[in-house]
Amino acid sequence: MHPERLQRAARFINRKLKRGKAFEESKTHGLLAVSLDANEQFCTEHRCCEDCLSREVTCKDAQGNEVKKTQYYHKQVYAQLSGPRLSVILEMDPMRRGEEECAAALRSLRRMRKTYGPRFFDLVVVDSWYTKGPFLKTVVEELGWPVVAVLKQQRYDIYQEALALTAGKPAQVVQRGEGPHERRVEIWDVCALRFSDTYRDPVRVVRSRETWTEGRQQGKEWKTVEKEQTWIWVVAGDLDGYDGAAIRDFGHLRWKIENNAFGELTQHWHLTHVAHHQPVAVLALLWIRIIAFTLFHAFAIVHGKLFRMGYPSDRAK
Repeated sequence: MHPERLQRAARFINRKLKRGKAFEESKTHGLLAVSLDANEQFCTEHRCCEDCLSREVTCKDAQGNEVKKTQYYHKQVYAQLSGPRLSVILEMDPMRRGEEECAAALRSLRRMRKTYGPRFFDLVVVDSWYTKGPFLKTVVEELGWPVVAVLKQQRYDIYQEALALTAGKPAQVVQRGEGPHERRVEIWDVCALRFSDTYRDPVRVVRSRETWTEGRQQGKEWKTVEKEQTWIWVVAGDLDGYDGAAIRDFGHLRWKIENNAFGELTQHWHLTHVAHHQPVAVLALLWIRIIAFTLFHAFAIVHGKLFRMGYPSDRAK
């Protein structure tokens, strides 16, 4: 089979969904966001193909001695249109030998701009691995999309500067979630900070502190535990019309690709299983899974009356 034809079929389905307004309820604050992340498909020490990536790992043999072995694996960068209702995978690009994850992600973004057009989605959401000057500069200046990126690298001066500027300052307080999933979110918003020498345009930094309660079983009793989490995001590009709470919501969309795409595809659609270890077969089978995954979820969410009513399991019984 030709992976390119399957790839074109996936694009046709996604464009059809967009024309049919299927993504309207997947917008967050009126915008459609694309999440980027990489996923390792499998890992083996016994077989490889010409497209396999490799790495040296240290492990112990039966006698407890440390030995070095070569592992072979495939890794792809996925681009998912992430939303609260329907999320679909727009693009998938395998990483090449000697290539960094950011390079494969930029290749996917350039292809999406050419095939889907610059207005198919509105912004890009990434994790801390992509929070680098060259990546931000290419996406914002060359491709024309704003970026919301997780900031975790404490070695950056901007990280320490954001903490210092928000310490002791009044915060915007909002509530997110409902019932047992409700969170109290405190948000600090700092504008016009310098990111690095490789990206000199001023960026915006949004810091959030989220607190919630979580039930945990300890022995034979259930107890309520207080939980707290802090996030910091860098905003590159023009998102000035959206407040800190909106930036926080955009940043959390990145979880969709981990939970909805990688988690569900691995658990129920055998994403990491390689039926035939050959470069063309690996890509073709991945695209077949992606097409089936998209069609199934689009039909269930858009056309499934029981699913929309919240009773998908009653009919199964």
